[in-house]
Amino acid sequence: IGNFSEDDVSTLKAYSSYVENLNTSALLLRGTSGISAIEAFGPEGMKVSCPEYTDAELREILMLLRPLILEREFASFKKVQAIIKKGFQNRAVSDIMKLAMRKYEHGELSEYMQISVADQPLFDKSLVNTWLNSEHYHMDLDKIEKWNEIKQALGEENVRAVTISHIISMINSI
Repeated sequence: IGNFSEDDVSTLKAYSSYVENLNTSALLLRGTSGISAIEAFGPEGMKVSCPEYTDAELREILMLLRPLILEREFASFKKVQAIIKKGFQNRAVSDIMKLAMRKYEHGELSEYMQISVADQPLFDKSLVNTWLNSEHYHMDLDKIEKWNEIKQALGEENVRAVTISHIISMINSI
């Protein structure tokens, strides 16, 4: 059995509530998956495919994910992962949390490959952070410039597919 303070339990309850809300989103209720295909077309480039998502579904997911993925939030995934590791102090639990964090930070596809565009690894949470800080949560000029460079190199649909795929990996980790 784990050893948790009252503050830890409060954080874990909030986290559980946030995850419960996330699980009621239209996108998760409909069923989700990440990238379904990557096709190379020689010098013309590549096509990355994933299931279709509406902008409304994406906005809803981002709103519900915010308290879970922003590290300064009270019950962020990163804080909860640390609480669980500390509370159980068990090698098996620690290993499970480490695997979950790796999938959360680097995505499922990073275990098999990595592609970089404009010095940005595509299968990495930093891509999601660049996207969020250029188009959704903030309007950071450096991130906007970087995001536009990535979109120019990959194409709007491809970068959207890769980004959504990583968000799905993050959700699966949470």
